[in-house]
Amino acid sequence: MRIFEEFAQISAFCTDKSHGNFADYVGDDATSLEERRDSFAGKQKIVLLKQVHGDKIMEIKSGGIEPNGAFWFGGEADGMVSREAGLTLAIQSADCAGVLLYDGQNGAVAALHAGRKGAQLNIIDKCAAKMQKLYGTDTTKLKMYVGAHIRGCCYELPGEMAAEFEIYEEAVTTRDGKSYLDIGKVLYSQAKALGIQNENIEISPSCSSCESEKYFSYRAEEGKCGRMLTAIGLKAI
Repeated sequence: MRIFEEFAQISAFCTDKSHGNFADYVGDDATSLEERRDSFAGKQKIVLLKQVHGDKIMEIKSGGIEPNGAFWFGGEADGMVSREAGLTLAIQSADCAGVLLYDGQNGAVAALHAGRKGAQLNIIDKCAAKMQKLYGTDTTKLKMYVGAHIRGCCYELPGEMAAEFEIYEEAVTTRDGKSYLDIGKVLYSQAKALGIQNENIEISPSCSSCESEKYFSYRAEEGKCGRMLTAIGLKAI
């Protein structure tokens, strides 16, 4: 996550299988999950959403979140924006992409859940518009990180579904008569359309399905898996 390394005012991280599961809806033992969350969170106020594969984006403030054990609950949506220090916005994923945005000029951050549906709905564009409205964000100055997700090597889709993404350069490939989608390439094209510069875009090269020994993968593990976190927040002074 080199894209954020120079900014001491923000905290950003991704977890993998070595950290364990953080979702409370995959059948994990509740006591073990809470102990894991508590140990991992420390003094951080980690905010999660009920993700529904849509494009709703919420502004997160301390007064609008509810405690959920060691973590906090922000609501039902697939994206969060904030410029309140001390809040860590975290996306849960297991093949979908966790997307982080940072507006250094206005001190604002965003975390997005971008699976096939989120990419189709261009949740990045909707988030950028919300940040522009709320914080005066210049979208061309944004920095973006995309965490490990299922790539075009593994993400097979029905041809008619994949065809919806052919407007994005190199996002869809065909092999042996089958269609494959690379969500990362869709997100890259959408970011470029917003004017985000190449040097301000970092996309993990890892495929969660190919590397399911390291990352949770819904497809590779046939739905029986935990969830990783991709998160960003402004540090409390």
